Amino acid sequence: IKFFTRNKDFIGLSAMSNVLRALAAYRPKIGYVSGMNYLAGALLYHSCSSVAFWILVQLIDEYRLDECFEIGCPGITLHSTIIEMLVKAKNEPLAKLLSSHPLAVQNVFECLIKSILLACVPIQMSNRILMHFLNQGWLFFYKVVIFLLEDHHALILPALKNLKELPTALKKVKWDSVINKTSELFLNPERMGVVWDNFDVQNKQFKKELTIEDFKKIFVPSFQFFLFAGLTASWTIPVSYTHLTLPTNREVQISVV
Repeated sequence: IKFFTRNKDFIGLSAMSNVLRALAAYRPKIGYVSGMNYLAGALLYHSCSSVAFWILVQLIDEYRLDECFEIGCPGITLHSTIIEMLVKAKNEPLAKLLSSHPLAVQNVFECLIKSILLACVPIQMSNRILMHFLNQGWLFFYKVVIFLLEDHHALILPALKNLKELPTALKKVKWDSVINKTSELFLNPERMGVVWDNFDVQNKQFKKELTIEDFKKIFVPSFQFFLFAGLTASWTIPVSYTHLTLPTNREVQISVV
């Protein structure tokens, strides 16, 4: 992408450097951690530096993305465990396939979680990921990963034997299809909130042991979804986008509500 290449003016690289330096100054306990560049780059591709910075701050503060970058990365443990349990609850054969590559799967989850998928999707599609994530929070993320593993495990599992091949495999994923399918899966935000609240960040473990049955209850049958349509996830952010559909000129209009 020309915007981020080492061109004559270094416009994109300079903007990314400024945003990440500002973030490190704003949150010195975190500083810069590998993976933040994907977040900053995607935001800069669709907005100016000031908007990119403040949305990045909100992602870290309001969605507790900071827990994925802190020492020990408790957020990685939380979301990886939730994904594993949701997969077991929804698709046991797939869970057994993943269990044969435990370390590699954890590495994949870490990459997906730290960048909220932005390290994997084409940057031109990153606005869709950001828009849905800002509206639905981690529930959207979980649904994308579930369908990614279900529909494309034939691509991903062989690449787990050599993680250097994973980026190439992920480029072959039909991301439009995966994102569109998330509208077919409904997760109960209240029950998921109980799971989040049950997690001890300091000890990186759940205070109360959760079972597969607990996670099966998180899946909501489509005919019951209207009961939960008015509910929102615990980790949401008070920003509504009036426009985030320009993948070329990097402009965005936002209104804070």
